[in-house]
Amino acid sequence: MPYARSFIGATDMKAILRKNRITEEDIRLLDDDIIPGVSSAIEKYCGRQLLSIADLTEYYTGSGERVLQLAQYPIISVTSVNDRRNHTTYTASDYDNTLTEGVDFLVMSGPGQLHYLDGGWYKVYRYYQVVYSAGYIKANLPQDILMATKLWCAIIYSQVQSEVLGVDTHIIGDESLTYDYSAIPRKVANLLKPYKRIYGGTDKT
Repeated sequence: MPYARSFIGATDMKAILRKNRITEEDIRLLDDDIIPGVSSAIEKYCGRQLLSIADLTEYYTGSGERVLQLAQYPIISVTSVNDRRNHTTYTASDYDNTLTEGVDFLVMSGPGQLHYLDGGWYKVYRYYQVVYSAGYIKANLPQDILMATKLWCAIIYSQVQSEVLGVDTHIIGDESLTYDYSAIPRKVANLLKPYKRIYGGTDKT
């Protein structure tokens, strides 16, 4: 069974591997090792979680500008945005002042931004607590992300089959060896370029 955060399953690899049939051995290798490792490496390369995550709780410092960039995107929904204007500490109970969507801020789903409607987000350390859900539903992952995943998995699969790596397949899951996102194949990187995080400046925890 594919891992929950794998972008694809072994049977999705049939066409790119030019196989009419995926064997049980192939399924174990792809679903247990290659696909989870590549999916994780792609998220690290992009600098964000691509598959959806529900009920994230993160803390942010404003920049004084109208835009607050969240760590994960696209935004699915915003549950709450609170600030600690009545407190100076950082415990969850101190974030007791609620901001209202449509009154205090607007949600820009695609780039993962909250736009303040009257002034800017205060430049005070960890002033805001944001609870939200973000990322792509697996069934709606963009086609170029899926193709990048298949291509990188096919490259690693070919290396394993030809014993280029020179290691037992049970060791393939060592991410530093096989799924080093800094050594991402160029064709894969080109497909993922539009999804690579270009925003910075958050202090989420």
